[in-house]
Amino acid sequence: MADWGDCFVKHLFDVCKEEIEAGNRPMGIFTTTGWKNVVSKFAEKSGDKRTKKQLKRRIVILRYGIIV
Repeated sequence: MADWGDCFVKHLFDVCKEEIEAGNRPMGIFTTTGWKNVVSKFAEKSGDKRTKKQLKRRIVILRYGIIV
C-alpha cells in the first residue's frame, strides 16, 4: 500500500486544483489531458511516481471516506 503522508495529499490537491482551474475537469470529470497532467505534475511536485489508478483511488477515499 502506498504511503499517503500529508505532503503527498497536499501535492495531489494542488495539482487537481490547477487542472480544474485550467478547465480540464468539465462537468466534474477530469479529461484525458487533465489526468495526464495530474499524474505528471504530481510526480514532478512530490518526486514520487503514482499511477492514475492510485491517484483516483486516493481522491475517492478523501472525498467519500471509503476504500475501493
